[in-house]
Amino acid sequence: MKGTEHFKQTIKEYLDGRAQTDELFAVSYAKENKNLDDCITFILNQVKASGCCGMTDDEVWSLAIHYYDEDNIDAESLSGGRNAQDTATPQQAEADCQSRTEQPNRTFTFRFLTMKARTKFQHKVVAANRRLLPITEKQTEWAFRHTVGHYAFRTPSGQTTCLDCGYRWNETKTKHCHCPNCHAKLTLKDTLCRKTDEKSYFSVITTQDGFQVQRIFRMTVYYHKSRKARTDVCEVARYWLDENGKTALTALQRAMGRYLDCFLYGSGLELRNDNYVYKYIADCYVYPRYTSIPKLRRNGLKGSFADIAPQKLMKALLSDSRVETILKSGRKRDLKYFIDHPQDLDFCWPSYKIVLRQKYRIKDMGIWTDYLRMLDRCGKDLHNAHYVCPADLKAEHDKYQNKVRILQEQKKRMEQMKRARENEARFRELKGKFFGLEFTDGTIVVRVLDSVEAYYDEGNALHHCVGQYEYYLKPNTLVFSARIENKRVETVELSLETFKVLQSRGLCNKNTKYHKRIMNLVHKNIALVRKRMTA
Repeated sequence: MKGTEHFKQTIKEYLDGRAQTDELFAVSYAKENKNLDDCITFILNQVKASGCCGMTDDEVWSLAIHYYDEDNIDAESLSGGRNAQDTATPQQAEADCQSRTEQPNRTFTFRFLTMKARTKFQHKVVAANRRLLPITEKQTEWAFRHTVGHYAFRTPSGQTTCLDCGYRWNETKTKHCHCPNCHAKLTLKDTLCRKTDEKSYFSVITTQDGFQVQRIFRMTVYYHKSRKARTDVCEVARYWLDENGKTALTALQRAMGRYLDCFLYGSGLELRNDNYVYKYIADCYVYPRYTSIPKLRRNGLKGSFADIAPQKLMKALLSDSRVETILKSGRKRDLKYFIDHPQDLDFCWPSYKIVLRQKYRIKDMGIWTDYLRMLDRCGKDLHNAHYVCPADLKAEHDKYQNKVRILQEQKKRMEQMKRARENEARFRELKGKFFGLEFTDGTIVVRVLDSVEAYYDEGNALHHCVGQYEYYLKPNTLVFSARIENKRVETVELSLETFKVLQSRGLCNKNTKYHKRIMNLVHKNIALVRKRMTA
């Protein structure tokens, strides 16, 4: 079998483009035992063997790629089976028929797994799925204009080529310009490259048989300096919603790969299990003209989607009255945040209703929700407009952030105190022999800290860490409090091995004017410390 020259050229252009963008396929495309004529014969024979009158573009591309990827394409697949002149006995014909029914077809080595429709809802989706029409040229043109980049390549001599239409002129601007021919806004690139390509996903929102449908398309644009930009659009997924928010997915099958674009383009748009890839690509550009089911229109869906994932918005609007309330209030920015953070909507909803009644505008939803959680931590009334609708959100947020930090520090100290009291017996065993030790020069009094609580009081009074890092359990040090008229001046740590002062710290770990005097006083009375150690 033979195809037309145009058919052959079309297949060749596709395979050439695929090899340029897919390194793995480029290896297969360069195989010495493969050629374009056999590829065309293989495609035509597979169409004939399938019993179908025709195939989609994606199915034909898939067959072409399959021919180059597989090394075990048999001769029968290329020859089209027995020649018409071949004769066979009735017994041979019967045997051949039996073998074909008992053995799977070996021509296609890959299988496309589909999910069978089991429920009434799924059967309706399958029926409606077959009746959707292709997208229009206007929709494709919009996607080309708004979802991909548009470039002009400029050589060192200044010659500039519009990759949209192929027009050439000299351009002196640095970053952006407009094509004098097609008037497209272009991004200038100084390069000697002649071609590039770009991919994007976009959605068309429509209705079919009472369902709300989000149709997701993958667009690939091939740019070349010698010709007008060529677009390739393929539908990869469809999200179906009924008026109760129930969803189903018909999509191309995913290949087992980690890349986003790993679709099996010959698998067909069939019922599939949803996964993170389909959800991710569903959050894409949306064609501005759309139709919606009556319930969605009633619940406030109109205008743009404001960068909200269409599938998430429509499902929430059909199943959550709170989303309807926010949307009808015209606060799409707030709605986008709550749809992306549904747990915050549950927590903030009573307070947000006050916001709506007060007509308060929230400048930053993230800061506002954090602010509410801090108010709750501080025990404030979240139903009070005074707290919920602050005049200066940033200032109030910082204020309560500091209060929460203080509460956290207090909680931490309480936990440390609790653990310390549990160590009181151990502390008395280590330091009990020094309890009551003190000495003075007439003005300064230096005395041993004789309880775990005294350590914490000392640290809190002078704002240092003597009460936080278990200084009371250090076996080879002794801590004193230096005071004047019972007012704390410095805290002194003495080594019980070298009998030297390790450190002496005043308020906020700073030395006071009495620092040297305190150090000398402690060193002069080392004998009292030694005496307690040997007692």
